[in-house]
Amino acid sequence: MHGTKAIIDKNLSSQLESARELSDKLTQMGCATPERLRWVSEWRSLGLPQKYPADVEKQDLYVALPGTEIPIRIYRSKERLFSQTPRRLMMFFHGGGWVSGSIATHDLLCAHLAAFTGFVVASVHYRRAPENPFPAPLHDCMNAAGWAVNNMELLGATDKSGVVLSGDSAGAHLALSTAIECLGNRHIRCAALLLFYPPVAPDLNTVSKRVFAEGPGLTLAAMDDFWKAYMGTCDEHPKHPALFPLAFSELARLPPTVLYTAQCDLLRDEGLLLSDALRREGVAVRYECAHAMPHGFARMLTASSAASGFVLQACRDLEHLLEGDKS
Repeated sequence: MHGTKAIIDKNLSSQLESARELSDKLTQMGCATPERLRWVSEWRSLGLPQKYPADVEKQDLYVALPGTEIPIRIYRSKERLFSQTPRRLMMFFHGGGWVSGSIATHDLLCAHLAAFTGFVVASVHYRRAPENPFPAPLHDCMNAAGWAVNNMELLGATDKSGVVLSGDSAGAHLALSTAIECLGNRHIRCAALLLFYPPVAPDLNTVSKRVFAEGPGLTLAAMDDFWKAYMGTCDEHPKHPALFPLAFSELARLPPTVLYTAQCDLLRDEGLLLSDALRREGVAVRYECAHAMPHGFARMLTASSAASGFVLQACRDLEHLLEGDKS
């Protein structure tokens, strides 16, 4: 089954087709990469059904640093705001090939993550490539996580046993990279990872890369361009573990991980490789290949009940891992 094409969820297929048409129009207008990618990403989010969880509130904040500021959007479940149960903090890093995406494009997903988990979710808008290649985006993620941990109670999070790091696609890579960096930081304890279809290495030869090289949605050519944009002058850090996490020699030190891939996605098999590598090192992992889903299904969850179901299932898997269920 994994070596052949699959039927894609029809609702998400129409979303991808609309994105392709918009991209073609912008190309005809002379809009160049990366601005074309950013416009498509922003407009795609507006075209999704705007089904917002009724009990979730949001607040925009900014982490001020020398020479820059990092926008952060905070999501809280109002129903659990005054609950006596400790509320955990989740940092979320958006996808978009490290080039596009924003706190706006992933607004619906983060609101639902807050509703599904009851956590305080902090969505981070890091500096993007190619203008800001590695390690600038990672530095923003680390700085945002450090700031949020230092201000947990002000944000409404009261569970100090550890932060959850989460993201989709390039954001999942950043969440994983941030977890690796946190191993050397006494002030930030990562309790778990919640990853949706992460890229883990630019040169893997997998079946899913061959089968889905032309999409749907994400193509192999686009993924290659994203890696080049993010790595920049890679000669300066050719073996940095936060850049190539699959080769990290201390995977056993990483926290329990929920990892979801998409069946119809060229990144599917490298996500599975990461899952297998973590398991071999003794890390508790809950892995799922989401049937009939394309790359990007998590942020499109309001367009598909199946996609929403997978995100909810991932949140329940996360709850089980945090409770110490390693079955």
